[in-house]
Amino acid sequence: MDIKQLDYFIKVCESGSFTAAAKKYFISPQGINMAVIRLEKELGKKLFIREKNSVVMTKDGEYLYKKAQEIICCVNECEAHFQRNFTGERSISLSLIEELTCALPDEVYDVIMKNYSLSIRTGGSYSCEKNVIEGISTFAMVNAPPFDPRLVYRYCFSKKRLLIVNIDHPLARKKRLKLKELAEYPFVMPDPTFKSYDEFISLCKKAGFEPNIVFHANTISSTLNLLRRNKDIIGMTFDFCVLNEDLSGMKILDCPDIEWPWNIFFTYKKNARLGKKEKEFMNEFPGKLPRGNKNGRNE
Repeated sequence: MDIKQLDYFIKVCESGSFTAAAKKYFISPQGINMAVIRLEKELGKKLFIREKNSVVMTKDGEYLYKKAQEIICCVNECEAHFQRNFTGERSISLSLIEELTCALPDEVYDVIMKNYSLSIRTGGSYSCEKNVIEGISTFAMVNAPPFDPRLVYRYCFSKKRLLIVNIDHPLARKKRLKLKELAEYPFVMPDPTFKSYDEFISLCKKAGFEPNIVFHANTISSTLNLLRRNKDIIGMTFDFCVLNEDLSGMKILDCPDIEWPWNIFFTYKKNARLGKKEKEFMNEFPGKLPRGNKNGRNE
């Protein structure tokens, strides 16, 4: 039993279902479900009666819910106490999309990885922004839009998203595809904690269809593994992966009608109280947009 399992368990209790908890807290449905299943196995007890669209706590679930609240509250109080009384040099807390570790330009990588002591969390853009809003992280690096009105955004850089298939996919031999030609095929995309998920659905709807997303994969490596095993699905990658990843047996689809940039922003909470080192770190990201970019927003 660990704190994360208990936290997920409480979220399901208070949301009334796994689906509602996943949506409300930007957690993948598979992730929150597996965490509770592992917890039930470790305890040897069922914590929920699972119904079609909801869950009901068992007596053991009701007991654990009360105790879990006490445990989480105690942990939060301890963290707050030691943060208030901290006397050393505090690490700068940063949340970022996992794929950014491969995409960062050299000058940004040097700032983040070499010049500062950082505490880093990874996740989707929505969950990274949520970390900043809730005070779990001071800063985040996310793709945008959409922009959260509670946060300040500073532009960093842009990359290009691409659609990719197994070389034996029926579309691999075609040139100059339109997005609507992909409507009959299944897709693998990041889960709803990533803005790419919502953006792709929006693009498809504009093209006149609802995409059939059959798998969620939050990293390029897991996407490629799925594509190698499933020759009829379409996945997403980035231009920088064409050089950095082993794309043998894969084909990038030529879809010139898709405008789907990956604009990366450095973000922090409005009116945030920052220490000297945090202000210095923040000023490493001046936030200048490239000419002609209409999808970005500065401070």
